Formats: sequence, C-alpha cells, structure tokens
Amino acid sequence: EKNREFRSAFFLTKIVDAGNIEIAKFTYEKYTKNEPLYPNWLQYQYCKLKSIISPGLGKIEYEYLFSEPWRMNDPYQVQKIILKDQNNRIINQYAFEYTHDQIEDGQLAGGMMEYIYKRMLSKIKKLDRNNAVSETTNLEYSSIVSYPPNPGGGAPVSYYCPNLFYGFTGEPSYSRPILKRIINPSGGVVEYNYESG
Repeated sequence: EKNREFRSAFFLTKIVDAGNIEIAKFTYEKYTKNEPLYPNWLQYQYCKLKSIISPGLGKIEYEYLFSEPWRMNDPYQVQKIILKDQNNRIINQYAFEYTHDQIEDGQLAGGMMEYIYKRMLSKIKKLDRNNAVSETTNLEYSSIVSYPPNPGGGAPVSYYCPNLFYGFTGEPSYSRPILKRIINPSGGVVEYNYESG
C-alpha cells in the first residue's frame, strides 16, 4: 500500500503588518520518525517552537528535552525559555523542573498492566543572564483515588459517595495526581480544594 502523507497541522512562520513589514518570525525544531518496517515511510513529524524573533527588539528561545522512552502525548519537555535583546544578549531566563508519575493505562493480554507516564511541572526558576536563580515557584500535587466500578452496574460508587470506603475489595483501583498548591517566590500559597463529581 502506498504511504500517504498528510498535514495534520499548520504552523505560523511569520507575522507582517499592513505595510508587509515583518513583525515576528517563528522557527521550529523538527523531529521525524519513520515506520520501523518501512524505513522510507514517515510515521510522524513533531514541530516544536524553537524561537520567536522580532526584528529590532529581540527574541525568545525555547530549549527542549526529547524524552522518547516515556509514553506521553508530547515527548518534548520544555527545559528553558530565554529572553534576549536585539544584540543576542540574555535579558532573563526561565528554567522548568518536572516530576513524573506512572499511571495505569489498561490491561494487556496475560494480565500485565500497561502504563503511561504523566509529566508534572514541579518548579519554575527565574534565572539571570549568568544562570543564577533569582526566584523559584514550586508546584505540589496530591493524589485523587478512584474506586472500582459498582458491581451492580452503573457509575462507580465513588462518583456518588467520594468518602465511602468500598469494603468488598479493600483497595482503591488507582490514584491520579492533581495540582494541590502553588508556592510563590515570596512565600505566598495558592491552594486548590476539589469537590467530587
């Protein structure tokens, strides 16, 4: 069968004003993966924003880490965003740190569980031009527990009674991390409390 390639997305490359003067230019980092059995067949291509250049003003650069072994929707992890002036000197930067959580993604043949990994932002660091940290914002997560479905059919009991202990199994089926609080550089805290349903 013929390998049919198609574009699933279009990417902005530049912005011009009414006088056709370029205001901003966008460049992308590309990563291509071919089919293992058919090396000449394109399986997919990622295009991630690499820089935004504004003539006479400066530019914003993005640094990524490509984490192929992780099963995620987006294997690209933003490591740093750098703001530079028109002479390519660093004004300031933001660095990002992450944690990962393993989540069950269904059962495979033979009873083995398949997992995906959830990437969670844990720190945002503001850096000066010498990479010294001037501010840090921390993000903390807590787990939301899900219980098995109601054996009589219908929605899980946890949907109606989130605090009910489901005694027939004794154990929740899985837990999912969810953002609990953001701790600002000044020490202030934004805390999130969630209701069931």
